[in-house]
Amino acid sequence: MNIVIPEGRLALDSSALVEMLDGSQLGSSLSKAILDETVAAYTSFVNIAEAKYVLCRKIGHGPATKAAEDLVASGYVSVCEDAGIYAVAARFKCERALSLCDCYTFAVAETTVSRPLFVYREKELLGEIARKPFELEPVFLT
Repeated sequence: MNIVIPEGRLALDSSALVEMLDGSQLGSSLSKAILDETVAAYTSFVNIAEAKYVLCRKIGHGPATKAAEDLVASGYVSVCEDAGIYAVAARFKCERALSLCDCYTFAVAETTVSRPLFVYREKELLGEIARKPFELEPVFLT
């Protein structure tokens, strides 16, 4: 599998965080790009919470908690949680038929002027892009 990670500022969706925390080939490529400083990565605690519960179902609560805490403590992914993030996420949720976590990904992207990064081309997200393109075009890894 040839994985191309776009360079620059990226707002990581929960799916990208799961791949990183799970140590998949895709996640390892993304982690390497962050460590090599070709990517500046941003996310929210809401996205981390979703990634943690997805990982928890795969490997259990203890290991998932440690992985999520280690990611936050590493500082390699900047966690954006200023007072305005929730308001931007709420605006996206009001305007778009998206999950709350996806709205947080777009809120982080808007706040940090970065591109939202998703692993999968989810049907609801593609529908929203077709209905009304986003100002910051999302990037998909698969």
